Amino acid sequence: MGNPEISECGKAIKFLRDAHDVDHLVSAISASYLVQTYVDLPVEYGVFYVRHADTSRIVGINGKSFPTITGDGQRTVQALIEAHDRYTFHWNNFVHGFDMQRVLNDGERLRLSHIGSHTMGCVFTDETPLATPQMAKRLFSILESVGGAI
Repeated sequence: MGNPEISECGKAIKFLRDAHDVDHLVSAISASYLVQTYVDLPVEYGVFYVRHADTSRIVGINGKSFPTITGDGQRTVQALIEAHDRYTFHWNNFVHGFDMQRVLNDGERLRLSHIGSHTMGCVFTDETPLATPQMAKRLFSILESVGGAI
């Protein structure tokens, strides 16, 4: 959940796990907000496109790789997070909901962030070569109904 005017880079976005979380947070918010259903899929892409007059085209696709740790059966979640090659103190802003003393089983993976932002630990890759004419046609057929400046 986030305020569409202030949630750039993952700021003010909250991952709510159940109806109690929603009720608790919504009652405390005095600004406008947006609620979306979380879609738990292993990958996420951002598609950038340009629409000018009657012409639309995909100009870029970015892949999002979320920060993940893999257990070794010995170290705690906290130790695995701190040993991650991309760890910075900033990560404490999005890993606060985990049991930091839990020991993950050997090979067990834990995704640390659900927010596709570099400030939330994501790595972005250029996946523009994935664009196909079929993808563009389908995307633009969906987006025709979306308003906006042209």
